[in-house]
Amino acid sequence: MQEKIIVSTVSAWELGAKFEDTRAQKNEALREAKIAKQDGDLSENAPYQAAKEKFRTMGRIQRRLTKEMNELINRGHIIVNPLSWVTDNPVIAAELGTVVEIEQGGEKQTVLIAGARDHHFPSEGEIIPIPYNSPLGKALINHRVGDRFTSQINGNQQTIAVLRVSRPNQIEIFNMFPALRDPADCRMCYCAEHDSKNYENRILRLKETKKEECHDEINRGTDQAHSLSTDAIRKVSRQRDRHEFD
Repeated sequence: MQEKIIVSTVSAWELGAKFEDTRAQKNEALREAKIAKQDGDLSENAPYQAAKEKFRTMGRIQRRLTKEMNELINRGHIIVNPLSWVTDNPVIAAELGTVVEIEQGGEKQTVLIAGARDHHFPSEGEIIPIPYNSPLGKALINHRVGDRFTSQINGNQQTIAVLRVSRPNQIEIFNMFPALRDPADCRMCYCAEHDSKNYENRILRLKETKKEECHDEINRGTDQAHSLSTDAIRKVSRQRDRHEFD
């Protein structure tokens, strides 16, 4: 049985917010295409072509996010607040929530072993969060200061030296997860952490809304579909049974 995926409160809510934003932009592109269609020849209609491309792009992003949400639900997930990593507990070895300074390929870098979706570059500070289940994250876990080892990272055998392992402080966490500074975002993250079932229900509601939109698009018929180009019509036909409209 696969282990549950560990995600931070921030990345969990960002996933849902990104899905909602993508869906809104996709619907906006659909409206723009319908309006632009009224201007005549579609082959030379720049606004229509731009709306169609935006619609397709948002559709691809929406499908990717849906796949990621499915994985979270199917495998199960544990939501952790990054602020819980700020503690006075002694550090014995690298683990989830620890800051690790390493030398890799002759260069020094400092990373935070974070949740599965935490792989961004912060605008402040020098600590970079890396997923605990990434190649580097998995290689570092359980290693101690002074350890020197080789590991396969991105297809290359690399030598890594562990120079320091410590707990992050609050400022470092805020630098890496700015959303935690905002009280409103903090409340959302708190809800995600303490009511993961509610978060899962939210994801399921987003997916159900997407299904309903698919039914609506299909049932609106040929006139609606024509505004999305012949390619989209063929795709609707192929995906009708799966209730997925591009």
